Amino acid sequence: MARPYRLALAEVTVSGGDNVYCWSFEALTCDATSGTQTLCCDMRLDKVEFLINGDCIQSIYNGNVNGKGISPSYTTYDRAGATYTTAKLRLNVALSDAPSSKLCFTLRRGICASLQDLCAGPDCLYTVAEDPGAGATCCPLESGKWW
Repeated sequence: MARPYRLALAEVTVSGGDNVYCWSFEALTCDATSGTQTLCCDMRLDKVEFLINGDCIQSIYNGNVNGKGISPSYTTYDRAGATYTTAKLRLNVALSDAPSSKLCFTLRRGICASLQDLCAGPDCLYTVAEDPGAGATCCPLESGKWW
């Protein structure tokens, strides 16, 4: 399935002892002539959701997209006896603006100080997705090992 954009870690800095992470949106080839890939070719960049360690709720702060402040929302799911927690950040980035856009957030060192602490697994599972509803067709899963 085509994924028109994925996150590319662009910068890691330290502010007040906390780690600040910034990503750019990396464009991927989208083949509109392939039947299954057409679902993602024109998807909107409405949100990004990370699968996180449940102990890391409230660890993300100072989120922003292109300098505009955003706050995460956290959801915990129970599926087949297992618990999964996600952190969702609203992007609201137009496809035309994606190549020059940047997503940043800071992690509280007293809760989960690094991406390795935040992510629930050997790498970070995330999706850059459309909101569900009218016209929503794509929610591809990606992974990134940024440590």
